[in-house]
Amino acid sequence: MEEDESDLETAFKVVAIMQTIAEDLDESSKKMWRKMLGISDEPRISPKGSENQSSKNNPE
Repeated sequence: MEEDESDLETAFKVVAIMQTIAEDLDESSKKMWRKMLGISDEPRISPKGSENQSSKNNPE
């Protein structure tokens, strides 16, 4: 149990560090950072994609 808490604490610290790094990057560096992490710049196509897009443009 104690080990799980330690792992969770470490994970939160890693995320905080990654967010700090990402905030300080220029656009080209952010693009490289996303590529390293395997995050695509292009929106993913999903069956619900058009519904999500319309709800973002027309909040109720």
